[in-house]
Amino acid sequence: MSDSKIVHFYNQRAEDSENRIKELKNDFGAKQMPCADFNANALYFDICSLSYNLFALMRQLLPLEFANKRAKYIRHRLYAIAAKVIKTGRKVIIRDLCINRDD
Repeated sequence: MSDSKIVHFYNQRAEDSENRIKELKNDFGAKQMPCADFNANALYFDICSLSYNLFALMRQLLPLEFANKRAKYIRHRLYAIAAKVIKTGRKVIIRDLCINRDD
């Protein structure tokens, strides 16, 4: 393999891993560790990594339009639902505004 091919190969690998690290930091809460204790932070980072890996598996099951989208975009497209919070007496009701209702 020529020198330029080796450099190109490693540049592609680095770009992909940098994007994964950026997504893990920005979309999964691994930008700043919450504790002063190293072991607690290691556990926190492991949980962030696990959530990223589960998300990556879920992304493979989604339509192709989501294949290269970041987690924040997919969360907003799949989970963000317009709703109205109604407080009456002791009850709090969350009414989904996306569903047509006859009442």
